Amino acid sequence: MRQKKKALKNRKEEFFHMAGSLVEMAGMYGFSGNLWHNYLTQLLVNHENAFSTASEIRGAVKGSINHLAMHDFEIFKELYDYDLAVFDKAFGTDCTDFLCNYVNTGCNSKVYNQRICDRICDTSKRLAEASTVEEFMADMVQFYKDFGVGKLGLNKAFRIEHGKDGKPVIAPITRIAHVNLDDLVGYEIPKQKLIENTEAFVRGRKANNCLLFSVMREPVNLPVSRES
Repeated sequence: MRQKKKALKNRKEEFFHMAGSLVEMAGMYGFSGNLWHNYLTQLLVNHENAFSTASEIRGAVKGSINHLAMHDFEIFKELYDYDLAVFDKAFGTDCTDFLCNYVNTGCNSKVYNQRICDRICDTSKRLAEASTVEEFMADMVQFYKDFGVGKLGLNKAFRIEHGKDGKPVIAPITRIAHVNLDDLVGYEIPKQKLIENTEAFVRGRKANNCLLFSVMREPVNLPVSRES
C-alpha cells in the first residue's frame, strides 16, 4: 500500500512538471487555448521529414509515403483525443481546465511572428475537431502547403548569430513589419519596375534578382505577388 501511494505521489509530481512545462511553452511561443493540443501541433509543424517537406508549397502528394504518414497521424489523433481530465480524477487536482482553456499574458511570441503563432493555434483547434484520421491528415497537409515546415519554412526573415559554441547559426526574426507597396510614398518608378520584374519571374520570363533594403529597424516584408 505504501509503495502504491509513493508511486502515485511520484506520478503526481510528474504531472505537475508536465503542466508547468506546458505553461512555460505557452509563454515562449505565445500560445493560448488548449496547451496540450498546441504542444502536439508544435511538434507537427516543426518536424522536417520526407512527408512534410514534400507537402510544402505543393500540398498533397502521391506515393507510398502517404501510407506511412497516415500511420503517424493516427497516433497523433489518439493523443489529441486523450482526455486530460483523467489526471485530475487520479490525483485530485484541478489543472485540466486551465491547461485546456489557457489565456496568455498578451506578450508576443519569442519564437514566431504573430501570424504563424495564430495559425498554429487555429490549426490546433481544427486538428482537435477532425472526426477522422483522413481529415486530420488533410488539415496538416494544408498547413504545410500554406506555411511550410520547420524553422526555415515557417519564418520569413533571418539573421546570423553566434551560438553558445561560437559557431554561426541561422536565427529567425520574429518581429516583421508587413508593409504594402502603397505604404511607400514617392517611389513610384522603382515600385513599378519591381512589379514588372516580379510578373516576369512568375510568368517564366527573364527577370533580375532584386535586393530590397531599408533603414527601418525591423525587417520589411512586401507582398509583391499579391499586388501584381
